[in-house]
Amino acid sequence: MRRLTAALVLLALLLCGCVWSARSVERVCKNASDALRTGDLAAAHAIWEDAQPLLGALLPHEEIDETGLLFERLAAAEADNGDERRLDRAELLARLGHLPEMEKATVRNIF
Repeated sequence: MRRLTAALVLLALLLCGCVWSARSVERVCKNASDALRTGDLAAAHAIWEDAQPLLGALLPHEEIDETGLLFERLAAAEADNGDERRLDRAELLARLGHLPEMEKATVRNIF
């Protein structure tokens, strides 16, 4: 009986950790996306940078690095209002929308 109880407690802790991590990633990405949509690139980048320790533990490093590079490219093109800046902004918004999807327990993510 003790083994079953210990296994159930461990399972409950793992499920709570999974839900917490998914919501944390979703919260950070939503806050950064909202700031970016309002045109505040500095605030969006600050939100992203502040969450780096947490995101480094929860997401693949390639995804974090590529998103960070998009922030840098967009900051470098801040003065330009051309198509390149709009493309970088759209790509960054798409990536910020995609990152929480990677954490969700869906059939597509499992298989």
